[in-house]
Amino acid sequence: MSMNSRESRLPSPAAQLRQAFDRSFAEAPQGEAALFDDFLAFHLGADPHAMALAGIARLLPLSALTPVASTMPEWLGIAGVAGAVLPVYDLGALLGYPACDRPRWMVVAAAAPIALAFDALDGQLRHRREAAGPAASAEFQRPPEREVLRMAGLARSVVSMPSVLANIKSRLRDSLPPKER
Repeated sequence: MSMNSRESRLPSPAAQLRQAFDRSFAEAPQGEAALFDDFLAFHLGADPHAMALAGIARLLPLSALTPVASTMPEWLGIAGVAGAVLPVYDLGALLGYPACDRPRWMVVAAAAPIALAFDALDGQLRHRREAAGPAASAEFQRPPEREVLRMAGLARSVVSMPSVLANIKSRLRDSLPPKER
């Protein structure tokens, strides 16, 4: 057996992350596991962030994006996901970071047909519920959301999917002419 044929059978890091992500929804909480919350870990700029997996329907590589003109600078375009066409927004830009030149990943919101794109995926985290705390503004380049996860000496600002979706809805409403609001 050659090295190449053995390597081709090994799952890629992205495939491993996708399998772990999918398994997290299939497995029922057992005993002490119910004391934990699962998060997707990623970076926006140099800042580490996390988002609750409960608010995410899918995590996908952002492979094909069709640009569509918009008055919202955070709007990237549309992408086809599982037979649906979804609007894709730059998550960092929505949170006050500079626009990402080439986002590599996107999450699809569980509560709405919207995708949020970002560049740096760190993985999945399981965090003890009572260990989260309020944010200290000096820890991040941009104002964090209300909660911070502290793990292994690293503080991650928790991005609230409901807050991001409300921000998008508000921005879209504000961009409409007064008669259409």
